[in-house]
Amino acid sequence: MVMSETAAESGPPATSGAPLSEIELFRITPVPLVFTSMDGTIVDANPAALELYGLDRDAVVGSHAWEHKEIVADEADLVAALAAWQERRSHRNMRQTLVRSDGQERRVQSSFEPIRYHGVDGMVIVAIDLTEQLATQSALHRSNEALRLRERAFAATSSGMVIFDAQASGTPIVSVNPAYAQMLGVTEADLLGMSLRAFSSGYLLAGSQSTMVALLDARHERSGTLVHRHRDGERIVTEARFAPVLDAAGQRTHYVGVLQDVTDRMATEAELRLRSLLLDEAPAAILAITADGVITHWNAQAERLLGWPRSDAIGARLSEFAGSSSFHLVARSMLDRAQAGEPWEGEAQLTVLDGKIIDIQATSTPIPALGTRGPGMVAVVVDITDRKDTEGELHRLAISDPVTGLPNRARFVSSLQVALSYLEPEQTAAIFFINVDQVRALTASLGHEHGDHALLGVAERLSALIADRGLVSRFSGDTFAVVVPNCGADEAAQLASRMQAELQAPFEILGRDRFIIASIGYTLAGPNQNVTAVQTEADIAQREARKLRLSEPVLFRAEMAATAQRRLDLETDLRQAVREAQFTLVFQPIVSLSARTIVACEALIRWKRPDGTLVLPGEFIPLAEEIGVVIPIGQWVLEEVCRTIVQWDAELGDRKSPEVHVNISPDQFRQPNFAGTVMATLDHFGVDPKRIALEVTETTAMTDADQSLAQSRALRQVGVKLAMDDFGAGYSNLGLLNKLPVQMLKIDRSFAHEIETEPGIGVITRALIQLGRDLGMVVTGEGIETAEQADRLAGLGANRGQGYFFARPMPAEEFLKLLQLGPSLRLPR
Repeated sequence: MVMSETAAESGPPATSGAPLSEIELFRITPVPLVFTSMDGTIVDANPAALELYGLDRDAVVGSHAWEHKEIVADEADLVAALAAWQERRSHRNMRQTLVRSDGQERRVQSSFEPIRYHGVDGMVIVAIDLTEQLATQSALHRSNEALRLRERAFAATSSGMVIFDAQASGTPIVSVNPAYAQMLGVTEADLLGMSLRAFSSGYLLAGSQSTMVALLDARHERSGTLVHRHRDGERIVTEARFAPVLDAAGQRTHYVGVLQDVTDRMATEAELRLRSLLLDEAPAAILAITADGVITHWNAQAERLLGWPRSDAIGARLSEFAGSSSFHLVARSMLDRAQAGEPWEGEAQLTVLDGKIIDIQATSTPIPALGTRGPGMVAVVVDITDRKDTEGELHRLAISDPVTGLPNRARFVSSLQVALSYLEPEQTAAIFFINVDQVRALTASLGHEHGDHALLGVAERLSALIADRGLVSRFSGDTFAVVVPNCGADEAAQLASRMQAELQAPFEILGRDRFIIASIGYTLAGPNQNVTAVQTEADIAQREARKLRLSEPVLFRAEMAATAQRRLDLETDLRQAVREAQFTLVFQPIVSLSARTIVACEALIRWKRPDGTLVLPGEFIPLAEEIGVVIPIGQWVLEEVCRTIVQWDAELGDRKSPEVHVNISPDQFRQPNFAGTVMATLDHFGVDPKRIALEVTETTAMTDADQSLAQSRALRQVGVKLAMDDFGAGYSNLGLLNKLPVQMLKIDRSFAHEIETEPGIGVITRALIQLGRDLGMVVTGEGIETAEQADRLAGLGANRGQGYFFARPMPAEEFLKLLQLGPSLRLPR
């Protein structure tokens, strides 16, 4: 039963000729009623229930019924009620003693009935207070004739009988029959001699006490309803008749009462009245039709749903619907089945009076009593138009990606299955997997909205390119999948190249051009080839393209499968390595090119596998980035560097070890609080921020220029140095370089290798070095392997050098030995 706030707080209904509403009937019903949903949440409680349980409405509505000991106190009763609740069956006449919040005890008889009301499946708890009972009984007859009357009358009836002495002080009970004592759960001796006041307060509810006074005050026989309280607290409703006994002078000598227990009958009547009310006002259309097709019941919802006023429908024949609504066709089918003694259940579409088409779900049950020519039926009709619309939308969502609107993975797989099944023996289908890198970076730095904008842009470009040639889907987070039926090798290669070209163009996000890296892998599949195997091949090719960072698509080759298996094994081992910290650091000196002394070093990570072999970072860091474990690895490196600096300083005494360069992955740099994490780590180990230089690549800094600028400034403010690593290896954003607070520039190793063989490289190298020096940066040449390379870079203006010519990376212990030789240590010229 769903009630609006206004309705729930309204007072008693206004009296008028209109039928009482369901809420009004619920509230004025004298029988305590509590209505709950099927999960036990209390939806409403009428005033009689609130009075009975001593509860406040605001504390009850919205809470769980079983939270209130006032409603169900006994654990055994609760278990039984819950069992009935879960099985949606009635649980009746449960008697128990309840303790109200004010401490008063009540004996209550409760019944639980399942109902469906206003679209809510729930239970109505009907409670009857049996606590207050008649407080008085008549006095003993002063004569033997009265005694014989008691013996005969009391023994002959199953109704309760009681006699009060009207002339004795306190109006005591002088006679009570066994039936009445049993009704109250006491013995006759317990009641005999009890005053009217004591009896009323002990055995009658408050409202019945005044009724008792009125019954005894009459000069003639009067009837009324008295609600008793059983000794155990149970509420007993009785129909009572009291008559005075008069003497010759017309004075009252006794009061004789006869009481009939009608508790069960009244509960049943209240239950039936409530059921009738709920049936008539149920949210489903409920109607009854005789075997002759005459409508005998038509509730309010039937009137609203099917468009016929109840006054016109009841008594009309089903055939009178013809021409105004198509319901008569469905109802005719139901009635035919009912006359065969069979129920009917199904869904249908109806055209109702206003021409609107609705979807319904209907059930009918044959009722033998409804018809002389055979059984009639009772039908329940529910409007499921909204549900059908919702199901359609859910189905669409189940096969569609909510961001791009493209088919999702499930739809792609089923479409691929169909495409392969329709191929002719000589035909092939092309399956493409496209991974769009940097989308996660955009999401992390700019928010989901802009990451989604990039995904939508990719979807639009791929859809425009493929058009009706095939199916484009969003396979997973940053991976798209395309299937093109009847596509040969040459056409597939051309399509892949066109996809690559389309996705290389910039995407405008927040008024700026953003670039993504598309890694495309594809394969060709024949008729009825295994769908899972085909997807695996395209995915392997895409991963190969991503791993090699190729700017052109990769066609699957058989040997890639073995590589993919090795990669899977490597991924498993790498995750284990992260859990067990199977890493070590080596340190490579960074040398002053003029003085050939050690001025700094770079910390380089190695994966030390359980068998003792060392794996270089180029082999596992890209995989670590892909599977999302590079951040904990990077944090381990930073902590290990701090720990090593502390150990070196302890060994070197007054001299300090040189600054240490630490490589930072793009995922680390994109963390919103990266600068705070770095400072927390340095503070933990007591390392001066000036002893650390963080190296980031151009690609990392260019992914999100605004985020890079914010991170760099935050690091610079706390004294951590920043170096641009591998500068010149890719697309160099000179404007960004000018904005970032970078103190060091490391020229990519390719320049050192080609400077002796490629004349133009020397010019470019000089320009890069001069650029860095003009911006006030310390310039380091990487990858120096010969004296000639070192001299040439020094001649071009580089400040520092790093490479095998000076020293290979070495463990921390060996590097410490170099430092212990003294500050004048000179490395090869």
